[in-house]
Amino acid sequence: HKTQPRNPAKSCLTLLAGAVLLAGTQLAQAESFAWDGPYVGIAMGAQHTKYDWKTTDHVFPDGSPIPSGLLGSTHENLDSNDYLTYVFAGYNWTVAPQVIAGIEAHARYAHARDTQDVPGVSLGGPTPTGQTNVEAKTNWSGDLRGRAGYLFQPDFLLYASAGVAYTQLDTTVTCPADTNVCNPAFGTIDNSDSQNTTGWLAGIGLEAALTDNLTARVEYLYTDYGTVQVDGLTANSNSFGFNGDVDLTTQSLTAGLAYKF
Repeated sequence: HKTQPRNPAKSCLTLLAGAVLLAGTQLAQAESFAWDGPYVGIAMGAQHTKYDWKTTDHVFPDGSPIPSGLLGSTHENLDSNDYLTYVFAGYNWTVAPQVIAGIEAHARYAHARDTQDVPGVSLGGPTPTGQTNVEAKTNWSGDLRGRAGYLFQPDFLLYASAGVAYTQLDTTVTCPADTNVCNPAFGTIDNSDSQNTTGWLAGIGLEAALTDNLTARVEYLYTDYGTVQVDGLTANSNSFGFNGDVDLTTQSLTAGLAYKF
């Protein structure tokens, strides 16, 4: 089965439109904004998280490989659309009359999760208790990135960013006594795994000065955490065994405010 993702896109677009309108009406009030120096901020928006699951092996309860191997497709897409909130801190330098460089650190939260049937491990058809499934979720993440931007107006910065990101991927595999994977005599069997992972990110954004100390920004960001190896079910007297790989990526669209010291 597939959970129904929330759709925060409308709220996010409203937030973005408000930030752009605010920036446009305030630009004239910040005629000589000084970009250099430290700042802190907060942002909100929408995030799409994709967990691309691939079943990597399939063994008998005694640990020996099943001759037929994996059955059918081994891939399943799990995804989640969620609200995203994050705080950030950074520092800017003017490296040329219209060029700004900087560094930022972010702490982000989005309650992303989805559940799907595990592909390639069913030895039979549907069962009354349902198929063996996997839930994937991420909550907190963070990143450290560099920024480089061009001032096409003195108080309007178009920038690109890139850096490293980290998060924790939690997976839970549940076999609901389905007779295909685990022995119904022992009831539901589950196994949880947690893996810390790092990856890379890249993004683009617009930032505008509102006052001598306040800026507004809108930003798109893509993050790729690579392939994470996770434990599925351990083969034992009660269950067949399998493991999985998860390709984890996110995309986000956010609007925020920053205060420059």
